[in-house]
Order: sequence, then C-alpha cells, then structure tokens
Amino acid sequence: MKWIALILMTIDHIASFGVNVIRPEIVLVMRLLGRLVFPLFCYQAVMSYRRTRTLSLYFFRLLLFGLLSQLIVPLAGSPFEHYVFGNVIFTFCVGIMLLFGYDLVRAFFETRKRAEGAKEGSPTPLPGTSSGTSSGEQTWSVDYRQRWYVTVKSITLPAESALWFGMVSILLALVLTFVIHPDFSYFGLAGFLLFHILDSVERPFYAISDKTTERRKIFHFTFGYVVLNIAWFWIRILFLDTDLQPALIQLVSPLAVFLFPKLSKAKKSNAIGKYFFYIYYPIHLFLIIRLFLDLTPPAR
Repeated sequence: MKWIALILMTIDHIASFGVNVIRPEIVLVMRLLGRLVFPLFCYQAVMSYRRTRTLSLYFFRLLLFGLLSQLIVPLAGSPFEHYVFGNVIFTFCVGIMLLFGYDLVRAFFETRKRAEGAKEGSPTPLPGTSSGTSSGEQTWSVDYRQRWYVTVKSITLPAESALWFGMVSILLALVLTFVIHPDFSYFGLAGFLLFHILDSVERPFYAISDKTTERRKIFHFTFGYVVLNIAWFWIRILFLDTDLQPALIQLVSPLAVFLFPKLSKAKKSNAIGKYFFYIYYPIHLFLIIRLFLDLTPPAR
C-alpha cells in the first residue's frame, strides 16, 4: 500500500508541476487520483506516531527531510513562488505536534478525574509509586507525596505541567500552520486529529479480524472525513477564494479510507525501505521540477 501511495503522489506532482504541458483532461484525472494521497500518508503518519517509541527521533527525522525537500525547490530553479514551505512533510511535523499536545491535555484531564475519585474515597495508592494505564500509550502515576504524573510517548511530566506543555504544543502547531502555510493547512491538521481520535476509539485496523468490526470502523472514518471535507470545501469557497474545480476535486479524498485496513496491516518496512520513502520525496520533486522547466515553452 505504501508503494501505491508513492505512485499516486508522483502522479499528483507530475500533474501539479506539468499543468502547462499536459492536456487538461489528463491533468484532471491525475489530480483526482492524487487526492487519495494525503489521507493515506496522513493515516500512516498517525500510525507511526502511535507506534513510535522515541517521538523526538521521529519528529526530527521528519523535520530534517522536510528541510532537505524545501531546499530542492530553489535548487531546481523552480518559479513556483507559492511553494514556500508547501511540502507536505511540514504538515506532518505540525500534525505530530498537535497530536502530542492533544494527548498531553487529554492525559491531564483523565489523571485529574482519577485524583478526584481518590479524594472521594476510592482506594488511594500506597506510599511509593503506583501507576495505571489509560488509552494508547498514556499512563498515570502517583508518588509518595501524592503528586500525580502523566506519561505520554515515554515522556513523564507532573500533571499540571503536562497540561501547559500540551496547550503550548497545540498553540504552536496552529501558529506555525498560519505562518508557514504548509500543504493542506488547517485541513491537514484536522485530518491528523480526526484519524488519531477515531483510531483510539476501538482497536486499530491491524488488530481487527472480524469483517463486521472492520466495516464499522471504516464507516466511522469515512463519515468523519466526509464531514471534514465538506466543511473545508465551504471554507475554501466562502473565505479563501478557491476556484471551484480544485475544491470539488478534493471531495473524492474520503475514498482513500477504504484502503486504510490494508495500509494498517501492511508489513513494516525495513530500515532501507523506511528511509527510501523519505529520500524519494525530495529527489522526485527535483526531477519533476527540472523536467517541466525544460519542457515549458518560454513566455512571450
């Protein structure tokens, strides 16, 4: 499934940069296929966030290849001024910041609920350290001074600090999206959060064996993403002055949800395969930009 997403991404970028060379009807078909790419990679990034043991390493790896990809655009001699910080890897970076902030804030409120239950007469942890597990990889603990802690992605913080760090992380993700305008903007952030929440409601696709549960989960994902796409469509039309055609084309993207089970159950890539996907992104951008700069007729 990752290879299919990679091919679709390449097709989409060929259509995007070759719009002045390729016939319009072919560009339209290629762009329609390309609308399946972001939800596939977005869900893959959400799964990687949920599975990774070292969040900082995953985040900085994304950031490094995002910066490398960004250098490709001017090096290739691209005249695409709108592509300032437009590559989608930056969207993944701010999306990971949003998810981490969300998990910290949620862990704080879950921990506070347990603390209030302890005050009302629930069994209080004995001296020393007791701990428990909430959803996902979030855990809580209390020390001998009755101070509550939360652990999210192997990072342990006092509960109050987790709330503030979470709010700062969410705010920073929102501000960076406004400042650098990454690909898919706030729609991309909303997609990250939607997929993360829906994947937390019940077992992930790779752990589901019966078709009834899988179909129910696909329905929840599809319904949520359709609603998000319709809302974004009207925001683009009413407030962002987007042309009707690209806004309508985006509405086919929920079809990608039907590929999520296969994406989730795909075998994990080895080290070479994993880094190939990171390296492929800047290299294919460079080649596509150079190709269409050479093919585009000079302006008269």
